[in-house]
Amino acid sequence: DELAESADPVGELAEGVADVVGALVDSELLDALRRHDPELLLPYLVGHFGRGQVGLAAQLTRSIEQTRARCAELGRPLRAQPAPHEQARFLIVALQSFVMVVGDEPELTRELIEREVTHLVAGYLRSGATDD
Repeated sequence: DELAESADPVGELAEGVADVVGALVDSELLDALRRHDPELLLPYLVGHFGRGQVGLAAQLTRSIEQTRARCAELGRPLRAQPAPHEQARFLIVALQSFVMVVGDEPELTRELIEREVTHLVAGYLRSGATDD
C-alpha cells in the first residue's frame, strides 16, 4: 500500500482525494445532472449520503486511518479529533461543493480544483495535530 510506505502520507492522501474530486468534476453523468436536472442532486447535498458517498466515506476513513498510522511511524502526529469516520464525512460534505459548482464557473478548471482540494485536505488533516 502506497500510504504505508510514503514519506509524505498526508500529501499522498490529499492528492488521492483531489484525483477523485477531479474525476467527479469530469463525470459526464454528473455534468448532465447539473445542467438538466440539478434538483435530483439536492437530497444528496442536504438530506443524506447516497450509496456512492457512503462508499467514498468508508474508503476515505480507511485511508485516514492508514495515514495516521504512517504519520505516527514517521513521528509526525496527525490531527486526532474528530474520529477518522467523522473526518471523512466532513471532508466529503465540504468537497462536494467543488463538484457541484464547476459547471457554472468555467474559470474553475480541473487542475485548479485539484490543487485547491489537495491544499484543503492536507491542511485540514494537519491542523491541530498536537491538540486532542
